[in-house]
Amino acid sequence: MAAATVCDNVSLISKGLYMAVSVEIGSESIVKIRRQKYEIHDLLGNCDSTEEHTHIQSGSRPEGFELGTSSDVDTVFVDRKAIVLTHSTITMARYYSKLSIPVLLMETEHASPGYTLVKIVTSMTNNVGLKKALVVKGKDTYVSSERIRESFNAISTSVCHGPCQTSTVLGLDRDHVYALHCPFWPKRAVNFIRRSLHIGWPSYDVLTDICKDGCLLVPINSKQQHYSDTLYLEWRISFSRAEKKLIGLIAISALSSVGDRKALTVGATRRRHCQQQSARYLKSKCVMFKDVR
Repeated sequence: MAAATVCDNVSLISKGLYMAVSVEIGSESIVKIRRQKYEIHDLLGNCDSTEEHTHIQSGSRPEGFELGTSSDVDTVFVDRKAIVLTHSTITMARYYSKLSIPVLLMETEHASPGYTLVKIVTSMTNNVGLKKALVVKGKDTYVSSERIRESFNAISTSVCHGPCQTSTVLGLDRDHVYALHCPFWPKRAVNFIRRSLHIGWPSYDVLTDICKDGCLLVPINSKQQHYSDTLYLEWRISFSRAEKKLIGLIAISALSSVGDRKALTVGATRRRHCQQQSARYLKSKCVMFKDVR
């Protein structure tokens, strides 16, 4: 009898919590409309081919979650005047050189796991920003992530937070980060492809689409200091575009658990002044759970 009462109470609490989260987050159609709004914003914002950067919006709001001021908007400024190649695709350097696009090379051998050095392959004449961040080490020249952050911060009144410059506009946190684009899937992340093909999620078509996007490099070094002499040259390999596509594949009902926990941690943070659990961490757990299933 007692067990049945407990089950009934848990059921009532679960239903009440789900209704509260639904009111806070919105219905499935509302979440889709929010996502489409930011997708249209990106499309319209990147129509001008003369712009030096491609703007990509990410974060909780572009993914459809609006939990007051705790939901942020991250804008990635991808440099259009440079391209990053891998060792297996370096033969394409001649093609990009004909287009007057400076070519860079990923070097992961002397970088921490998940990070890379960015080596100069062709002249940086057409990219003044990168030219100011060059550092000569031995016989090679590299782009310093530290100098890029400093130059990016020099033109902004925001606060430096990791690779981002954070500012508050109308009570909403906005992160801006500079990035380089590598249109090829890096060798260090090949296990993701093998694992996905093994478990059947995501589908082959989605996986192909993700790999075509390649990855981004953001200017922040590892805290592990595996290679202390090149720490200031390290760039983090970012798969934020792949993550955004994977999140879009998961049902809104499943993602409501992210909003659920986010809302709870926001409340706990306000009451107890404890550290807030990041939405990125919660979404990663959701994707990992999907992988396991």
